[in-house]
Order: sequence, then structure tokens, then C-alpha cells
Amino acid sequence: MNISVRRSLVCVVIMLAGLSQALAMDTDGYASLAKEVVRGVMSKPVADIDGLIAKQEKLLQIGVTGCLDYAKEHPADSKFLQLVVDNAAAMQALTLEQIEDQWHDANFPISHGIDIDSYDHFGPVISLMDTVVHPATGIIALKEYKKTQNPELLTQVKEELSEVLEHIQHVN
Repeated sequence: MNISVRRSLVCVVIMLAGLSQALAMDTDGYASLAKEVVRGVMSKPVADIDGLIAKQEKLLQIGVTGCLDYAKEHPADSKFLQLVVDNAAAMQALTLEQIEDQWHDANFPISHGIDIDSYDHFGPVISLMDTVVHPATGIIALKEYKKTQNPELLTQVKEELSEVLEHIQHVN
């Protein structure tokens, strides 16, 4: 193989490696932001609920992007992940009971023909779904907290993000 062909191949390999990194979800950034929210809800007194909601919205958006990127590379999982993406905004309008039933218990995906049992709970697809569902749940809880000042809702936000921090390790 001549030197020109080798150089071209090396360039292609470097470009593909960069593309692969570009498609990989920013799990470190996601985890860092999730930890910021946990610290915020556990601080006494809790300040800037709207700022914490905004951070949760950013987490949800990172999750949506991760779902879309993964679906491009794994077409067999695209129906499920597209369902998550298509419903990300609607999730935030649910009650805590509704999101628990529809997404945490997976009744919404099941009702749309997704064989949820075929996915590993700590595999990348369920973990990606959780990068959207858990922040959406946190948003609902924080909005409810603004109305009620019920400290159990802050604990729920912490638990939601603690769980997704476990899942985020299985995304890339």
C-alpha cells in the first residue's frame, strides 16, 4: 500500500472516530448537571426552583438528543426511542401518578406495541428512555413543589436523578 493511500485511510479512520464521538451522548455533562440539581433540591433553604426546573429541562433535552443519535445508529430500537422523543414534551404535562403509570411502569410504550421485556433494564435503550423520563418527572415534582411546598417532592427529585445517574453509565 503506498503512502498516499495509507494517509487517506488514516484520515478516514480519524474522521470516523470523531463522528462516533459526536454521536455519543455527553454523559459526563449530563451527570454533572444532574448532580447540580440534586445539590439544589437538597440545599436548605431551596432557592431558585425555576432555575432547577430549567436545568431539568436541559437534562431532558440532552436525553432527547441522545435518544435520536442512538436511534440513527440502531434502527431496530428507533421505534421505541422515537416514541420517547415524540412524547417528551407531553410527559411534562402529566401528573406524577400518570407519568409513573405511563412511563416508569412502561404502560405507554407497551400500549404502542413496544415489547418492553425484550430490553435489558440497564441496557442503553431503557437507560436512554430514563434520561428523558426521570427529568420530566422531576419537572412535574418541582412544579408541584412550587404550589405545595411539600418537601417530599424535593426528595422525589433527588431519587429520580439518583436513579438516572445509575442508568447514564450504560448509555455509551
